[in-house]
Amino acid sequence: MSAHHDMNGHTGHERAGEADRAMAQLLELDAEVLAPYLAQLTGLLAQRVGPGAARILDLGSGPGTGSLALARQFPAAQVTAVDISAHMLHRLQKQAAARGVADRISTVEADVDEPWTKITEKGPF
Repeated sequence: MSAHHDMNGHTGHERAGEADRAMAQLLELDAEVLAPYLAQLTGLLAQRVGPGAARILDLGSGPGTGSLALARQFPAAQVTAVDISAHMLHRLQKQAAARGVADRISTVEADVDEPWTKITEKGPF
């Protein structure tokens, strides 16, 4: 596992294969189509947890549509997005910067089937 913090943009992007790019685009399109449901889901989470969530962990974040929605719903929370794909995390970082929440979203490139040492360093969640 390695932390992924390339804010200048090229580490994950250059190595991404066509399949990674296509999957990211598909997931982002799904998120656009399903945006009302994602907003409803994060709203239900806010009702259940309360607005004071401090740390949120998004496992298998993909390009980060869920991470961004969680950051929007919980404006005081730090969101940690975990994905195995550097390309997906790179896309998330670009979107977080564009939306002004890059200071609240961090990324960790990790295989969740392996030990969680890098993930749990930022916890508890």
